[in-house]
Amino acid sequence: MIDCIPNKLSATVGNPLSIATTAELDNGRAALQIPLAVSGVAASDDDGDDDSPRPPARAILLDDALDASDAEPSPARQRRPAAHISRLARLTDLRRNQGCRKPQRARHAVSPALAETRCPQQKGVCLKVGITRPKKPNSGERKTARIRLSSGRMITAYIPGEGHNIQQHSVVLVRGGRSQDCPGVRYHLVRGALDLGGVSNRMSSRSKYGTKKPKKAAVGA
Repeated sequence: MIDCIPNKLSATVGNPLSIATTAELDNGRAALQIPLAVSGVAASDDDGDDDSPRPPARAILLDDALDASDAEPSPARQRRPAAHISRLARLTDLRRNQGCRKPQRARHAVSPALAETRCPQQKGVCLKVGITRPKKPNSGERKTARIRLSSGRMITAYIPGEGHNIQQHSVVLVRGGRSQDCPGVRYHLVRGALDLGGVSNRMSSRSKYGTKKPKKAAVGA
């Protein structure tokens, strides 16, 4: 039995998780205090031959650690649900659709053309002003401009209204909205914003073209 103690000691030291029985290590208890502590068996202070099993030392087992990692997060750390539509928006939809056979659909706050950036409008710099020919059966000349947006994208925008005053390096405001007969033109320039002036001598739909209200003539004149 004494000859087998070194082999048991080497096995215990090499593998800390292996536990040697007390009956096998009675004769070399003094030399095996460190392996006993590592293996989870508490050493006894008396020198008597007690073959009863000793209680294991308090340690965090691997299974307990895995159970702790798999535990559900606390309610405070759980992600909150997405916010619902505001009450004001719901009331607006109810008033709009009240007494209608065909309710109106909600308007898009952001144009689909600018949905990637989630911006209703974007500022840009004009690089080139040109003319685009419409597709069949239409004919004419559509005023367009090549714009570099603040995000770095290069787009082609339509210039609405009669006449314009933008040129290269002009700063303009771009909104979404395609041109029905111009392929590849998915944006409009906002008239009356930044360097692009409004349409002169416009009487109807002035807000769409950035035209100010004309002054009334004096009565006595």
